[in-house]
Amino acid sequence: MSREAVRAAAAALAAAAAVVLVAVAATALRSNPEPAPAARAQPQSTPTPPPPASAPAFEGPVGVLAPGWACEVPADEKFACWKGHAVVVVNWRASEQRAAYLDPGKADVLPDVHTFVSEAHGPYFATVSPVQAQQADVDEVGAALVWAD
Repeated sequence: MSREAVRAAAAALAAAAAVVLVAVAATALRSNPEPAPAARAQPQSTPTPPPPASAPAFEGPVGVLAPGWACEVPADEKFACWKGHAVVVVNWRASEQRAAYLDPGKADVLPDVHTFVSEAHGPYFATVSPVQAQQADVDEVGAALVWAD
């Protein structure tokens, strides 16, 4: 059989299959013109988006919203946060004590790494002290403090 004959046979076979397919589809539509309710396309529900990153859930008057940092639940008025090998402690304190913590002799716990002291927020201010951290880690967490309303 020549190539032309094979092509012609393939084209005829494809045309016959298309005619059969159209006939079957037309018969199916005539026998069931309205799809059953369960067969109809159901509208797709839109998933609920996650809460915005600007509204973190935390216990106590202050929390931390810093990419890559994880924090534990507060015990008393403090909690630890970590990122990789860096660890800091966030401690909220009465605003009346803030002036004393501005003195590095009172606030600093490690040589060459200063404790971050926040502004007062109502009745509290916070300190971020290094446990095992560099100054950049302490400052990053201090800048990422968020306060409850």
